[in-house]
Amino acid sequence: MRPDAIFSNHLDHSGKPGTVVSIIAVAGFFLLFPGFLFYHQLVAMDIIPPFAGGLFGYVSLGTLLVFLALLAWNTDWLAQVAKNYYVLFVLAFLLYTSAWTLAHYLLLDGDYITKASLQSVETIILWSCLFLIGLLLPLEASFLRWSFFISCLIILAFLVNFSISTGADIYIARSVYGNTTDVSTYQGYARSALITLLFLLAVFTTLKARAFFILAGVFVLFLLASRSDFYAFLALSVGLCVILGIKNPRYFLILALLCLELVVLAKPEAPARLLAFIELPSSEEADKAANSGKPASAPAADESLAAPAPAPPPAKSPHPHRIVQALDLTSSKSWISRQYLQQVALEQIAEQPLLGNFGGHVTGNHTGRYAHNALSAWVTYGLVGFLMYASLTLVGLSIPAWKVVLQQQDTPLWTFALMINFVCLLLVVAAKSVYWPLPALGWGVLAQALVNSASHRS
Repeated sequence: MRPDAIFSNHLDHSGKPGTVVSIIAVAGFFLLFPGFLFYHQLVAMDIIPPFAGGLFGYVSLGTLLVFLALLAWNTDWLAQVAKNYYVLFVLAFLLYTSAWTLAHYLLLDGDYITKASLQSVETIILWSCLFLIGLLLPLEASFLRWSFFISCLIILAFLVNFSISTGADIYIARSVYGNTTDVSTYQGYARSALITLLFLLAVFTTLKARAFFILAGVFVLFLLASRSDFYAFLALSVGLCVILGIKNPRYFLILALLCLELVVLAKPEAPARLLAFIELPSSEEADKAANSGKPASAPAADESLAAPAPAPPPAKSPHPHRIVQALDLTSSKSWISRQYLQQVALEQIAEQPLLGNFGGHVTGNHTGRYAHNALSAWVTYGLVGFLMYASLTLVGLSIPAWKVVLQQQDTPLWTFALMINFVCLLLVVAAKSVYWPLPALGWGVLAQALVNSASHRS
């Protein structure tokens, strides 16, 4: 049996979601990703005042409520989608986590339970919104394609100008503009850039377009300095070039250019060293050197006195770039802290392997002391919740991989499903907690691909 057949039973596709619903999906997708970045950049630059609580949460909640109101009128489409087993699996997970959160809130006392319950509810809202966006997003919409393309060009141009004008190799808006309360962290910027790049890699299928987005994306994410997002995009880019290179060997040229770009980004002095190494003296200088017995580049004594040497360039920071620090994790304070938090999570799981320890990551006012991987799902939602969460993400990758890699169906929808779920699986294993909402977007995109595939077979 084919993998997609397990989750895609026969559908009588006599209806589709309405045009208004599709427009809401497009608007929500744009606002949550490139729009989020633009909003925070404008706030950082004092061009607009902060509003809507940082945008992401309020837009997600508003989009979800509009979806629920509008989808009530799309009964034919809802009846068909409800026959898809993967959709039912996602809904079962959302209901389970909601019931689990409510039960702990009602049965247990303590301020930490209230904080953990609120954090869980916020995550479930984000999951629900992103799942529906992925399920309803019309990837073929020209406005969506070109608005994301223009957004990418704006982001790239801004960061290129910033890097050239300042000489900096890292851009964190909070540090540049001194606003640490109303402006998103570098992780929020990187999240927006990452999803924008994945979408563009999926919908623009030519070799030149993908070469541009891969090379531009590596530069953008390098400057935005989120290590997990950078390495996830890098791993995806390498894998994509290898997969597509089987059919078109020119994709291996992109890999070569990517390697060169990485050398330049990690060692910005490399091009100057290379040019100095290969630069040869002119024939006239060589003749003078041979007649005088002096090296061709040696200046006269009085010339060296008359023309003082230029001032040396400013010294580089002794600390390596955040991205490069990941190559030496033993000296990374962030990595050491995450290893400690993972050990705490393992101890909590060992004490309660079935139920976990809901709210066990809350300490005082801090709700971020969780394991930065899928173990946080086990601690928060118990063994059943962890298995459901892991299964959704594993299936989310395996089916698109089977379609794109083995069947070589390089269609935008299947490719987008593969890219998002690959990145999400990689990051929930290595760097992101269960409270990171992006996996739900991958679940929704896969669900849409499965529903469409089933309708085409009917």
